[in-house]
Amino acid sequence: MIKLKNILSESKVGYLVEKEEKFKAKSTKSDKVVVYKSKDAMDKAIKAGRAEPLDKKTKKKDTTPVFKKDDKPKTKKDQEKAEKAADKKEKKELEKIKNSTITIRKPGKADKEIAIKDILGGDFGDSKDDNHPNKKQAQGKVYQMYQDRYKKEASSELKKRLKNKDKNGEPILTKEENHEFKKEVERVKANNAKYKGKEDEEFYTEKIPTKEVFLTKRLNDEAEKKADYFDPEGYGNTYWNEQEEGRESEMFDFGDDDDDDFDFDDDFGDAKTDDFGQPLSKLGSKQQKSALELKVKVPVGSLKKVKLNSNHRVTNQDGNPTKLSVFQDEKSKKYYGIDDEGNIYENDTEDFRDIKEPTTDAKGFPGAVTSRGQSLIDKRAGKQKEDEYDKTSFADLLDLLGIDTDIDYTNPFAGN
Repeated sequence: MIKLKNILSESKVGYLVEKEEKFKAKSTKSDKVVVYKSKDAMDKAIKAGRAEPLDKKTKKKDTTPVFKKDDKPKTKKDQEKAEKAADKKEKKELEKIKNSTITIRKPGKADKEIAIKDILGGDFGDSKDDNHPNKKQAQGKVYQMYQDRYKKEASSELKKRLKNKDKNGEPILTKEENHEFKKEVERVKANNAKYKGKEDEEFYTEKIPTKEVFLTKRLNDEAEKKADYFDPEGYGNTYWNEQEEGRESEMFDFGDDDDDDFDFDDDFGDAKTDDFGQPLSKLGSKQQKSALELKVKVPVGSLKKVKLNSNHRVTNQDGNPTKLSVFQDEKSKKYYGIDDEGNIYENDTEDFRDIKEPTTDAKGFPGAVTSRGQSLIDKRAGKQKEDEYDKTSFADLLDLLGIDTDIDYTNPFAGN
């Protein structure tokens, strides 16, 4: 049946007939155009997600070039061949480490070179002595060699990657790297916006990274993470911790440390955690540095360790001279000293001898307190026997006697 309205619309007087408005939208389910009786009905469908406007702009295609690694073996035979080559390389690197040596230095005796394989057991040697006197030094050497190796590999990888650049002269990143790069840029922008116009804006403002800076940091971080598996002072699943499974852990007693050149006695009791249940560390270790950064609210990695000096000491609450591990904030140039008990001292110079009181403390953060520090805390609380910890180091003795010397008493053999 033909409607009069339709006949009039097609006639000369069609302009007199009110044209019916059509409300169209695209169905999100079928991807087809749907006509709605009213604008309200269409709006409700769009709001509910059942439809979307016809004039909705399509998402712009990401044209960012993506770096694809083509060195992965494609067939099972190639994969087996690659695995054999990798195993051969690792075996060669392991032999190099096992045959490397450490220098044993004792007063009145000539320096002696001892191979790693003669000190350590397991994968790194044939020694059956689990308590070899040079075990710590050997483990530190293993860690250092892995650090050097992975840093060298990261540097080589970076050089190759920098040859492959986009039209803007920036290195081409992988899909995952691009995602992480964008997130990092957003983080930096959000951080800078947070402190804009504030008193400490200059201190907290970060430079937005370029792709080259991002890639350099990422590759170096990956290298450091791989090497940290062999860190004698590391937490969690490290090689040394895995070797110690089923026995008393010595994870905080391993490795060489700048502030522990000459330990007269490392027996500081049986405590494994501080009063907050956090793991203990060593003075100036990575764990204690991390606790310090968290407490004083500076960006992670911004504090740099200052070379050990005789003026890195204060007088503690017991009236005894106490050694500090000192760090400097490269931005503010401020110095921070932290002791075994996790007390923090701030100063404009690295000489802390005239500082009377700590500014704050990092207690409660993992690694803030050392084994020695916890024993001192326990001693004050009456948890330890007096004579068990009433020991004065050679360095402390010199201070107490008021003897001034040019000798670095933390490393008495340095002059030999």
